Amino acid sequence: MLNSAKHNSQSSKKGLSPEAKSNLKLGFSSIISNGACVELGQNHPWYGAILMGLLAVILAIIPIGVTRSWVKAGDNMLATPTYEYETCLKQFLDDVDSKNVSIAVDHDSKTLTSSNFSSLNFDSNTAWYRFQVTDPNTKVTTNKFEVFYTTATDTDFSSFATNVYDLKNPFTLEANQRTVCNYLILGQKAYVGYKYASGATSASAYKGVVSGIYDLTPSFDFKDLTKQDTHGKAYAISEDLATNKPSEISKDQTQNNLTVYQNQIKDTFKQFFNDGFETTKTSQAWIWTGIMAGVYAAFIIFMGLMIFLMTRGKNNPYRIYTFWQTQKMAYWAAPTPAVLAMGLGFAFSSYAIFMFILFFGMRIMWMSMKTLRPQVESK
Repeated sequence: MLNSAKHNSQSSKKGLSPEAKSNLKLGFSSIISNGACVELGQNHPWYGAILMGLLAVILAIIPIGVTRSWVKAGDNMLATPTYEYETCLKQFLDDVDSKNVSIAVDHDSKTLTSSNFSSLNFDSNTAWYRFQVTDPNTKVTTNKFEVFYTTATDTDFSSFATNVYDLKNPFTLEANQRTVCNYLILGQKAYVGYKYASGATSASAYKGVVSGIYDLTPSFDFKDLTKQDTHGKAYAISEDLATNKPSEISKDQTQNNLTVYQNQIKDTFKQFFNDGFETTKTSQAWIWTGIMAGVYAAFIIFMGLMIFLMTRGKNNPYRIYTFWQTQKMAYWAAPTPAVLAMGLGFAFSSYAIFMFILFFGMRIMWMSMKTLRPQVESK
């Protein structure tokens, strides 16, 4: 019994076997050593290589998925320069409030409805809301903002939005019934908006676009947004205080109040657009992440094939490597470029999708030119 206990104690002190330690050291060496990748690919089991390949793909796609989940549609749409989009939205809300027009979002049914939207149609020639400005000098009237309401859903809504974009009357389908300007389409289940620089003449010259649905939007009515945000939080400065200009408030203070009020309206629509885009954003992030995972996996396999092809020379001593061995070499070489791509992908998110391809391609070329390059004997 005593000998058995002593034997167990000695076994526990031994820890890893020399072979396991050697394999572990070789695995860590593959982080920077191409020779270790070649050795692992040639003489070690397939499952380690497969795990390294999967790890590389996962690491490489992390910044792509995470940075896309950070997107705030409302913040982007109303970022500077806004091209007066927030000013137009404020004017729209003022008109909705003054005419007591109800445009209500219902959270439970995830829909938007309006029973008297037509009360906003100042122009008898149109079936939608128009905010126009007339130049006092030239007397020229310019369309600054338009809002459309439709009960169309799904593909019908997409067709409606396309007709608006194409400058058609979306109700009669007559061409050239609109001029290029900022606009917002409020559908029963979804919305879409475009912003343009002043003087734009082409529909394709938009400076921003936003779209979304109402599934995560709380219940509210647009006419209440002159007093509170979509979540029911009252504004710090009301429209009355901002615009009535009481005698006891200085002109500067009045202007400050108006600026604060306008910023509150802007923040409210940021919130509305962010809520509406949340589900779409999550879905797009997963789809795009899945696509890039497939692209990276295919690229790793392709680079393994490149190693195989580059060692096929008639007199190349490395032609002894099989296709599967060169695949394993590529898998073992992939994690280090993936770590670099992950780190720099967050720092330079616009180029995140290219980082892994760049670094992994460089490593395979380095491996082919240094480690797997036949040595030429001098005569």
